[in-house]
This record gives sequence, structure tokens and C-alpha cells, in this order.
Amino acid sequence: MKFAVCLAQGKGSYGEAADKMLKNGVEQEEIPEIITMISFANYMLTLADGLMVAPDKHFYELIEKTKKKSIVA
Repeated sequence: MKFAVCLAQGKGSYGEAADKMLKNGVEQEEIPEIITMISFANYMLTLADGLMVAPDKHFYELIEKTKKKSIVA
């Protein structure tokens, strides 16, 4: 999730995210699936924002927790 937040905030590229995932022990064959999930999540957030739909409370809290962790890390 940290990678998704960083990418959504414009703090890196998919290549940088992939490099970080490899350094953190993610298997190379899993990276395309992870990046696809991140891309889809970003698309859904953009779509929801465009439709002025607020995320549900659980999803919002998850995003906020991840933002705090990624700032600290």
C-alpha cells in the first residue's frame, strides 16, 4: 500500500516502485500483478473523486494510516 500512496502522491514512478519491491523481497513475477492492482486502485480513486463519491470509512482510514507510515518510513 505504501507504494500506491507514493505513486498517487507523485513521489515516484512504477519503475522506482518495482525496484523498492524487489529490494523488500517481493518476487519479480509478482510485480506486474501488484502494479496492475495499484493502477486499478488509482483509476478507481480518480473515478470516485470525479463523481464526488466519498470513500467508505474503512478505506479512508486505511489510506490515512498508510500515508502516516510512508511519511515516517
